[in-house]
Amino acid sequence: MGAYKVVRRPECRKDEWNSAAEQFSSAWHWHKWDSIESMLTWNGAIDHSFAVRSKADGERIICLCPLLLFPGSKPFSIFRSRLEATGGPAIDQNLSERAINSLMHLVRVVLLEEADKTSVVIVDLSFPPLAPAYVGGENRVNPAALIGCEDTSTHSWIVDLREHNQETLWQKIEHRSRKAVNKARRNGMVVRTASAQDLDAYLKLHRESCARLGIPEKPAAYFQSIFTTHLEQGNALILAGCDADGTVHALHTFAIAKGAALYWTVASDEIAMQLGLNNLVQWEAMVRFLDMGLSFYENGEAFPGYQSGKLKRISDFKKGFGADLHPYFRGTLITREVVYASIQLAKAILRKRGQE
Repeated sequence: MGAYKVVRRPECRKDEWNSAAEQFSSAWHWHKWDSIESMLTWNGAIDHSFAVRSKADGERIICLCPLLLFPGSKPFSIFRSRLEATGGPAIDQNLSERAINSLMHLVRVVLLEEADKTSVVIVDLSFPPLAPAYVGGENRVNPAALIGCEDTSTHSWIVDLREHNQETLWQKIEHRSRKAVNKARRNGMVVRTASAQDLDAYLKLHRESCARLGIPEKPAAYFQSIFTTHLEQGNALILAGCDADGTVHALHTFAIAKGAALYWTVASDEIAMQLGLNNLVQWEAMVRFLDMGLSFYENGEAFPGYQSGKLKRISDFKKGFGADLHPYFRGTLITREVVYASIQLAKAILRKRGQE
């Protein structure tokens, strides 16, 4: 490793880790110390995050890589275990191209070593579309290619808030979305800024939403970190959609970093869905983003090729707020080709069912 020293996250100071995350143009919210801590609340998650120090520069951090192990349950753990690098490696953009390429090779070596030690078949990497290095479509090269990954990129819906005011932004969103916003208003729905006191309401709505959709619940500790740590640090905005009596029917959380916002999590009930309240919350969030001077709003992964089904409805909902398609760079490192092929076949079957 010559000029570089690989260190685990616990071997770093929190302030120097976060300073690097703030400085690197390819880093975003997911690279921050407390964001990694939040994801460690997920069931079974184990931290394998690491940094790379430059020996020639006082052991300054020049690369960050969030990395979590999600061990699969037996007897199919080999199929279900995975290493996830949410955010991907973020490297000091002031380094030379040669140094960056060298670091990417080192990251590959470390990821493969971690996969071997944990008996993981695949390592999934995703690079934040809102990071300054990627947002706006200026970067057309998937950074995962520099690590030798299989390209698994997709797209995300992003609203460009620049040069907009509330009036022009209202005209930018689709007619069906404006109609839903107006429907919620006619039914007396309002939106207010939420606080840590709304956590219990969120957890109740989350349980209802998961039961309705037939999906597993996320740990309460994960949402607690959003409603406390991230909110207190100014890294989150939470909005509550309420009826005229003040009863909360929807809560939406948004991650905030580097002049951009991301639609993070949502919990809502049947009333919110029937009366267009989720649309109203989305619109009110965008108005607040304008007031905050943010440049971009990412409201989620896109599924433009789907012609029907749940994923199409979700994708259309996001698109309706004036969003455009942007690349969402992703990549997969494969350690066992045959097992990986079996996993891909299973995923294809599940995607097919999701379209029906």
